[in-house]
Amino acid sequence: MPSCIQKQRINGKIGDEICDRAQELRKTLKGKDALVRILFKTTRLLYRELLSQIKS
Repeated sequence: MPSCIQKQRINGKIGDEICDRAQELRKTLKGKDALVRILFKTTRLLYRELLSQIKS
């Protein structure tokens, strides 16, 4: 299990996607820009999950 998931305790498909994206961004971006992009990705994934739960 990747270390970012263990530290933040994010499990499941969403946690895996966030961790992968965070690792990609850490290679190219530093500081607040990477953090803002990770938060945006997280918000988008959680919104999609919410919509799928509402529809079903």
